[in-house]
Amino acid sequence: MGGFYFIGRFGLRFIACGWLVGASLCFYAWWNPAYVVLLVGSILFNYVVGQILAKNLTRPRLTFWLYIGVGVNIAVLGYINIVRLRFREIR
Repeated sequence: MGGFYFIGRFGLRFIACGWLVGASLCFYAWWNPAYVVLLVGSILFNYVVGQILAKNLTRPRLTFWLYIGVGVNIAVLGYINIVRLRFREIR
């Protein structure tokens, strides 16, 4: 976080955000490298859904994409928790 605020003080917002993303990926890679792939996939998916939501869509389409985004995120979290529980039972 310190690097983010330090870089941000110079008005380099894009670079500060890049620093924050990079630091987060390093943190997760240090903990469990397998989760970095999941995190990058989640970031890309959420970015695409966010870009779709930012367009001037009609109310039904906006609601549809919002439900898709939230639903996929909840499904991924549920899948991860189920897989982790199964591996605990196997051990």
